[in-house]
Amino acid sequence: MNTVSNLEGLGVSNAQVAVPSKNYSTTTDSAGNFEIPKKFAPPFVLTVKKKGYEPFSLTVKSYGKEPFHLVITEESAKKIAIESDTFHLGDNSYSEHSANAGDFRGRSVGTSYEKSFMVKNLGPNETLHLTIGSLIGVDTKEARRLGQSRVNDAYGSAVKVFFNSNQVANLKINGDNQRILIPKTFVRQNGKNVVKIMAGTNQTQRDYVDYDDFEFTNLFLDYK
Repeated sequence: MNTVSNLEGLGVSNAQVAVPSKNYSTTTDSAGNFEIPKKFAPPFVLTVKKKGYEPFSLTVKSYGKEPFHLVITEESAKKIAIESDTFHLGDNSYSEHSANAGDFRGRSVGTSYEKSFMVKNLGPNETLHLTIGSLIGVDTKEARRLGQSRVNDAYGSAVKVFFNSNQVANLKINGDNQRILIPKTFVRQNGKNVVKIMAGTNQTQRDYVDYDDFEFTNLFLDYK
């Protein structure tokens, strides 16, 4: 039986467990147990939500011999959930061989995502990190070299991440918990900050702009 537990190893009841791309959602029982239909062939993104806990996501690449044991963390002032949903960016034109294309949840909401949020004053030794919970669909040369993408006749540029209009990352591969250090000079302390995520473009298409389609799930900000 699959389970969701907290850091102490205790089962978490009434947590929502979902496979967004399959429009499937279930709830854990009193012991934190849940089931996922075996007819859902990996890869797919598995998400967990529970009030009072940080949203969780995991890219399932294959079924192992053991059931899923997912550990979720209680909300903390040291970690802010900026986004707890799945977003599809791009132009809705992509190959079936694109990385995790079969797991795309839905239609694109545009070629970029933007969200504003407050950041408290940072202590002298505190650093700020932005983390993307799960990222799928990136078709760069690097993703192809790792076997994530099977598109052989084209490749895209990296997904760009901006913090207050400053570029802080080029994301070239798919995966979970991609962590980005935010320089203090980019942060508006005790004020409104903006994160922006932009789709890459097909680097082999010269006649028009062809955006690479991808999806991300969960966006966090944490202080260390």
